[in-house]
Amino acid sequence: SDIAQAVELHMTEMQGSVMKMTPQDKIAVPAGGKVEFKPGSLHVMFINLKRDLKTGDTLALTLRFQNAGEMKLQVQVQER
Repeated sequence: SDIAQAVELHMTEMQGSVMKMTPQDKIAVPAGGKVEFKPGSLHVMFINLKRDLKTGDTLALTLRFQNAGEMKLQVQVQER
């Protein structure tokens, strides 16, 4: 995405009593299956935003798959 200096895939999980976000190099998607991105789990992390985002804004995001190539998306900013 051109909205941030970097974009990473992260997993949020509890480790003991501490919530940790861990970068993921890749995420396995089962053949014919799906993976859900949501708060408190897998998510896309936008690092060093180039502009402020507000609810309702739309931004471009390209996902790159090892076997399926690229998928270009328009993502809408939503309230949590």
